[in-house]
Amino acid sequence: MAKSTEDTPKKKSKGASMVVWALMAMLVLGLGGFGVTNFGAGNAAIGSVGDRDIEMNDYARSLQQEINALTAQIGTPITMQQALSLGIDRQVRQQLINTAALDNEAARIGVSAGGERVAREITSISSFAGASGSFDPESYRFALQRSNLTVAAYEQRLREDMARALLQGAVASGFVAPNQITDTLYTFISERRSFNELRLSETDLAALPGDPTEEDLKAHYEANIAEFTKPEARRITYAALLPESIADQIDVDEASLRRVYDERKAEFQQPERRLVERLVYLDDASAEAAKAKLEAGSSFEGLVAERGLELIDIDMGDMAQEDLGAAGDALFALTEPGVVGPFASNLG
Repeated sequence: MAKSTEDTPKKKSKGASMVVWALMAMLVLGLGGFGVTNFGAGNAAIGSVGDRDIEMNDYARSLQQEINALTAQIGTPITMQQALSLGIDRQVRQQLINTAALDNEAARIGVSAGGERVAREITSISSFAGASGSFDPESYRFALQRSNLTVAAYEQRLREDMARALLQGAVASGFVAPNQITDTLYTFISERRSFNELRLSETDLAALPGDPTEEDLKAHYEANIAEFTKPEARRITYAALLPESIADQIDVDEASLRRVYDERKAEFQQPERRLVERLVYLDDASAEAAKAKLEAGSSFEGLVAERGLELIDIDMGDMAQEDLGAAGDALFALTEPGVVGPFASNLG
């Protein structure tokens, strides 16, 4: 039978502290040989490959991901001490070194992924799709926030991943240059010329040339007159009187303004316009069924997707009221974005 005293919890606390300090010491020793500097800084680098630094945050995140993956695999939580004893920290460091080496080489030789390619990759990821099943910017930002990533950081990481994949694919699959390039380079490098050189000096002349006469100089000048003649030029001084430089100094009377306005009234008085999207059904029954789905909570984007269309397919752009026929009055009566109809049109 054991008796609980005040000394017992103190011993347990001391033992737990010793375990924590031992784990911290092992972690520092494990990182010390890899070049850890400024351990307390949030953006410290544990090493570098060329111009690429391996940041502490990336190392900690990758290490935790590996531990979580191993925990999910064996079904038992893995402590940091067990992870270090299994060499997971060394595996993670080696992976980061390999990644940094590929990133550095891709940057050195200029391999990168363009903005259009990155955009296509992002919009094809199902995790960023909205209720309509297509890419949704809000879902994209929300998913990144849950992962503690900014849009700029994620897109830069994706760009580097794609550039790294291009480099790895080229190395793994090999690359054969076109014959036209290889033949041209080989011809340029291996081409040779042979020639004989004969040097002449004034001692090889039978007699030195004399001084030219005035007639000789005039004849040479007239035969090469273009070399001694410059095109005719003029120095011009001008003053620029621009509307923007004198606009604040000119007073225009009200009558002149009114006259110009009346002459160009059609440019300033434009009918109200609305951005309109029209989803066409071939019969009234289909249109009424779609309206019932909207009233039941379905989205307009979902109805568009059911028809096998995209929003760009039904976009009519800016429309005036008289251009919308029967739907004009109801649509322009809306005080905020919404859906009205169905109405008869020339399409259905």
